[in-house]
Amino acid sequence: MTHPSHGIQAGGYDDRPHMQTFEVASVTYRPHRRSDGRSDAVTMRVTYETRCRLRFSEWVCFEHPSGGYPRHRAEQWWALRSDLPCPSDSEAACEIAGSDGFPVPRSVTIHFPPSSRWPSVVGVELDPQAGLFLPLGVVARPSHDDPGRAA
Repeated sequence: MTHPSHGIQAGGYDDRPHMQTFEVASVTYRPHRRSDGRSDAVTMRVTYETRCRLRFSEWVCFEHPSGGYPRHRAEQWWALRSDLPCPSDSEAACEIAGSDGFPVPRSVTIHFPPSSRWPSVVGVELDPQAGLFLPLGVVARPSHDDPGRAA
């Protein structure tokens, strides 16, 4: 028998990946520094609080060098949420994101990998009218004349 929320089988762990979607109640955006001192870079920690009071975070890396995967992913993440140019630092990104200009996702999909204790955000549903599900790494920019687009 498999536990429905964590993929845990009676007598041991299920080695299959498990994903679950949660309704989002709120989102916070905060600058984040690594506590181990291995990097001076500041990232933006995005925390999704679900309606069932669970919290899941993702880190968006605005300060990584241009051309690298972390910066590319940050640019994609930003383009899904704003028409403003992508900031070059996390402090500015947090200020803009926290100014009520970003849409609160309707839901967030979380991957619970069997080999890790850390779940990861793998998608968000930003547009409840269109039911748009945005997996990470996909850029979908609605046109400016889209009536469902937030101003």
